[in-house]
Amino acid sequence: MERTTEIAIVSGKGGTGKTLFASSIARLAGNAVVADCDVYAPSLYLLAADVMIDWGPLAGDTIAVIDGELCSRCGKCAGACRFAAIRERESPGGWSYSVIRPSCEGCGACLEVCPDQAIRLEELRRGTWCVSNSPLGPLVHAMPETAPRRGGEIVRTLRREARKTAARLGLHHIVIDGPAGIGSTAIASVIGVSLAVVIAEPTISGLADLRRAIDLLGRLNIRMAAVINKSDLNSQIASGITGYLNGMGVEILGSIAHSDQVSRADTLGEFAVDLQGVPAAEEIKAAVGRTIALAGAVT
Repeated sequence: MERTTEIAIVSGKGGTGKTLFASSIARLAGNAVVADCDVYAPSLYLLAADVMIDWGPLAGDTIAVIDGELCSRCGKCAGACRFAAIRERESPGGWSYSVIRPSCEGCGACLEVCPDQAIRLEELRRGTWCVSNSPLGPLVHAMPETAPRRGGEIVRTLRREARKTAARLGLHHIVIDGPAGIGSTAIASVIGVSLAVVIAEPTISGLADLRRAIDLLGRLNIRMAAVINKSDLNSQIASGITGYLNGMGVEILGSIAHSDQVSRADTLGEFAVDLQGVPAAEEIKAAVGRTIALAGAVT
């Protein structure tokens, strides 16, 4: 039985072309599940989602709740809260303690010090995870009701549902459109993948952003490779990025030139790899082929 490969597309900053490359892999692979794990700035589902075929509750933030009938108003919870989320308030009985929800981090410190067992932690529903049909294959994405604080937990939920969908349908690839940066959502997107592909661009901050992403993946012991997008924007910086990647032993899967035709297709909700006779589209196809082959070799 062929094993499922998981390919995460990440970058040190936004706007480098992660979604372009992730959608290209799914489009050419033909037997993939796609997970839009850029939960703070999702875009892949805007491009490709169609009819929703499965969904479920999205885990939310944990907050403290005080039971006023059990509370003896000792004030220990307020003293233990580092976030000033528990405050006195007037009530019909004189005064009591209440939780300021936007300030509560759900750490549970108040729960530990309460002598009356009057505090509990509740998980708030923050939205829905969805599996939708798309031209790329099944697309797993989130529809949060509010900006999530626990983005890493949402990513783990999406990846779990992507694996279930791949197993159910017998699909061989999971493509993760990951978030930019090196925060908790980026870490949750790459843990345990077959291959992480870092998308870099030759801008002033591009090399520094690339270094951050490579350092993160190295610390996590994730197999990685790289693609240089819009490689002709600045040949000197592109050369510096190439030298850095070679020095770090990171394989370069392709260099893709800037193309107005590729940008236009992306704007229109079309797929760059469907373009014919466009040099940049051919470079994307070649890089995608190397990506799939490398991911399969290391699974």
